Order: sequence, then C-alpha cells, then structure tokens
Amino acid sequence: MRLLRQIKDYFSTHFVPMFVVILGLVFYVVLMLQQRYLRSEYFQYLLDQNQEEEDIRIDYIQQALNETFQELIQQGSVIAADVDIYQAAAEVARAESATRMNAVLSLTEQLKKKINTGRAIVNAVGNQDGLLAQYDRLRTTDGRVMWSGENLAAITRMASQMGQDQEALRGRDIPIARIYLEPAVHPGEGTLPVFHIVLPLTGGKVSIWNSPYTFISTYSSQILQKTLDNVRINKADYVTGYITDENGEVMITASAHKGGADLISRKEQANTRIFSRDLNYFNWKLNILIDETAMKQYVDRLFERAYRINQLVLAFILVCSLLLLYWMLRPVGMLSQAM
Repeated sequence: MRLLRQIKDYFSTHFVPMFVVILGLVFYVVLMLQQRYLRSEYFQYLLDQNQEEEDIRIDYIQQALNETFQELIQQGSVIAADVDIYQAAAEVARAESATRMNAVLSLTEQLKKKINTGRAIVNAVGNQDGLLAQYDRLRTTDGRVMWSGENLAAITRMASQMGQDQEALRGRDIPIARIYLEPAVHPGEGTLPVFHIVLPLTGGKVSIWNSPYTFISTYSSQILQKTLDNVRINKADYVTGYITDENGEVMITASAHKGGADLISRKEQANTRIFSRDLNYFNWKLNILIDETAMKQYVDRLFERAYRINQLVLAFILVCSLLLLYWMLRPVGMLSQAM
C-alpha cells in the first residue's frame, strides 16, 4: 500500500510522467480497437476473395481433369484396339507350358512398344485367370514390378468386374472403362501413388462386350494431384482440393498441401465451405474445401505478429516522448528551483 501511495504521489506532482502514461493509454486503446476492426474486415475480405477465386478456379480444374481422363482413356483405347497385342494375348492364353514363356515375351515386347508413346508407367494384359503379361517402366534391379505377389489378385478382380460390365452394358454404344486406386502404390518405388484404368482388349477383332481379355494401364497419381494443387491461393493452408467417388469417399487429394488430409477428415465438424463439380468420368466429383476456422486462425496469427510490432513501436514512441518532454521542461524545473 505504501508503494502504491508513493507512486500516486509521484504522478500527482510530476506532470511529464502523468502526461506520457495518459498518452500511452489513449494510443493503446485506439490500437486495440483498430486491430479488432481491421482483423474482422480482413477476414471477411479474405473469405469473399477466396470464395470468388475458387468458384472460378474450380471450373478450370474441372476442365483440366476431364481433359486428362479423356486423354488417358483414349490412349488406353488405342492400345486395346491393337490387333498385334490382342493376337499375342490370345497366344499366351492358349499356349502350352512349353511354349508359354515365348508367348509371354512376345506380348511383353508388344506392350513395351506402346508404353513409350503414352504416359503410363505400366501396361498389362489379363483375364479372369490372372495376369498374362506386363511391361513395367519402373521395374527394379531386384525384379519388383507392379503386378506381382499379392497384387496379382487384383488382376483377377478387375477382369471379373469387367466381365460383369460387359454383360450389363451389352449392346449399348458406350465405352467401358473402370478406374482403380488399389493397389495404391508401386511396389518398386514404395511411396509412388498410382491408379489404374481398365479397358476391354478387343484388337479390333471382337466387340467390347465379348472380349475375354482386359488391358490395364497404370499411371502415377501425381498426374491428377498436380492439377488439384492449383486450388491453393498463395500457399494458403486453409484451402485444399480432392476428388470423391459416387459414394462421397475421398479418392485423391492434392499433393502440395500436407495438412489437406486433416482438413478433409474433419470437414463435417469444422466450419467449412465446399465447392463441387461433377467430372465426366467414373462418376467422380471434384471438390474444393475452404476451412473458415483455419482461415480465421491464419488471420489471427497474422495480426498477432502485427500487434506485437505495434506494441514495440508504441513503447519506443512513448520513451522518446518522455525524454523529449523531460528535455523541453528541464529549464522550467531549473528556474523553479532557483526561485
């Protein structure tokens, strides 16, 4: 209590410190009100800007993805209609054990010729009995390829589902194409995400509803992820893009945003805005997510840094003001003491 009384007496008898304190309090209150107003206005501006830009950006990305899928399906369709590959596949399917190796090598050579003209990393042919042959551009020195080990079971599953599609769509003049995300990574690369497009192998000799063979082309998922990366504005951590299937399950996410998967996983609980567009293939849908909660945290961090800088500037100004007033009023104090 005595200390407080001494401080009170000091400020009541010394004009300069009292003036500086009052001036500092006024500036501090004004600063706080200004920061709160600017923070609110900037958040609303950022939200409106993101919504407007992403609404335009999603149309561009939708078109880019549709063109990519169209290109990949067309590339696969050209190979699936190649008569040499169809005949080589038929030779493997009916070959005896003694001649099967030569037939597989012949089909592999045909697949190798075609893979160099497209964007696929693996070309393969199979039927409901399993794999007939493959050419893997990423084959490792120790023999690891896409379709080996436990991945071979996927070939049978793909061929079986293609057979079901052929029965269901028999006689309809529409292309038959399926996309798979499993197996999800290339076993030789370890972490390279991949997807697979499956088409009936016709060789121009049979209809798409009667072909007993399937052509599987495998691509790096980075083809799609790099397109999705364009949803981000100025590397913002509150915006991400992803693709969902007809059931709403997330298929592919942007690669550049490391926290994108976390944003997507809590999109139902968080305060989010989602823009969606249907893609032309596989009943997939393009989505762009803006997390308003994460955006507000971004704005708060930005203004928190600005607030600390403003506090340092205000403290510097007050100290300079105190020294200046002390220097200006020093002659008055000396005159007072002399009188």
